[in-house]
Amino acid sequence: MYYTEEAIKQATSKLWENYPDEKVNNNKFIGNYQKREINTANYLNESLKRSTFINYIFENNKLYENAFVGSCFNNIDFLNCQVNGNGFVNCTFNNSNICCEENTYFSGNNYSQSNFIKCNIENIIFKNSSFLNALFLKSTINNCVFSSCTLEGIKINNTTLKNVDLGHVNVEFIELFKSSFENVSFPFYQAAYVIGIANCFDNDDAIYFKTQKKTITKAEYLRQINTLIPYYYGQEEYFPICNLQIIQGEISAAKETLLMGINKSIAKKDFRLIRYFCRLAQRFELLDEVITQKILKEMDLYITGKDLPIDNINNSLLYYGEIREMLLSGNSNSINLKIKVRTNICKKNRDGVKYVNELCNVLNEKLSRVELGQTGFRVALSNHSPFEIVIDVFCGIASVATISDFIWKIIDSIDKKKKESTYIQQYEEAAQDMFKMYTDARINLCKEQLMNTKDKYSNKKMNQYIEDITQQLKTDIDSFYDKDIIIFRKKNIK
Repeated sequence: MYYTEEAIKQATSKLWENYPDEKVNNNKFIGNYQKREINTANYLNESLKRSTFINYIFENNKLYENAFVGSCFNNIDFLNCQVNGNGFVNCTFNNSNICCEENTYFSGNNYSQSNFIKCNIENIIFKNSSFLNALFLKSTINNCVFSSCTLEGIKINNTTLKNVDLGHVNVEFIELFKSSFENVSFPFYQAAYVIGIANCFDNDDAIYFKTQKKTITKAEYLRQINTLIPYYYGQEEYFPICNLQIIQGEISAAKETLLMGINKSIAKKDFRLIRYFCRLAQRFELLDEVITQKILKEMDLYITGKDLPIDNINNSLLYYGEIREMLLSGNSNSINLKIKVRTNICKKNRDGVKYVNELCNVLNEKLSRVELGQTGFRVALSNHSPFEIVIDVFCGIASVATISDFIWKIIDSIDKKKKESTYIQQYEEAAQDMFKMYTDARINLCKEQLMNTKDKYSNKKMNQYIEDITQQLKTDIDSFYDKDIIIFRKKNIK
């Protein structure tokens, strides 16, 4: 599709002549790449969605009830501005200053899912605003108050907070990463919902806690943990209990509580809370293969079930992808072993379909009965031709070679049984060289995937395991193919 400049000009003129709207200024570029510009103009009820602001200084401006959704603010200064009622959803503030000389209210703004990267925020009182799932990265927040705000799900990463009051806001499921805190308050009863707050008790971070009428020190909060745990237990709130047990160093107890909380969330189909449980578990390596397999199985059954209420579809799918990604990433002592068995058997081949079904049934039976270090598995059959069997096994990293060998032996035994059947005469053996090439490709992919996850493991552990695992896997598979394993394809009939 292509339109000339003349056609665009004519269409624009016609629209503005018949349907004038001076407030529509979407997708604008405001600023200058070469030098910074100062603008003292006010923005009132403007539509500036998906706009780009660069090298710009807002000084003493009034920004009221504007739509900046999806906009980028690069190297921008908001100096002594009045910012109220604006939509900053999905915006990016990069290398910017949001500062006032004295405490100034920024009220009724929506910063949900926005990114603040290398920003300096100072002397601001954020009131009645939302920061849902926002990110603060390599930034500084100084002398600020958050009042009647929602901070759920925000990530504070490599950021310095100094003289910041979070004592009367919703801080549930905030995530803290490698950040420093000096004179920062949290709400007393919500602090246990903050992912990563355990690290604040292991260092010199100066944090304290607030109730409506009292201020609580970090030392006093630690003394009250054994009282807080039964309080949350009475409310069946397992997330804060798990977090408090992490603070105490009771990791085994935290795993038990995690499983209780996930079981309750699964029963209620609360995937939002499951997501946060998984984030907490991944952060402190509480996930094991049993929990992983249980959540995946329950989610798959629910998502693919016929009785899924239409009003729950969006809520379920909203969190499904992230949960699945976290679960399959495992922890430093576990791995998701994925084996694909490719065949040349199509749906029209009844005998071949019978063989594929038998192989799937035997794999399910054997993996459920024989304990080799796997604590969860799934055998899935593709619904396309030719068939492909996908085997996912959750296991300890040291059990990869043993389980791989076991799976190949199962396939080998079914394959030998298949050779004795009458329908085998309709098929011929595929070239072994082709399978050798496929095997080498799979080995390289497996090694690459392990290397990509290297940062999740200690260097010592990874260096010890990675070469041994891939070499053993290659040896096992080569041995498997040397036994004359056959994947059949139908002969050409002239």
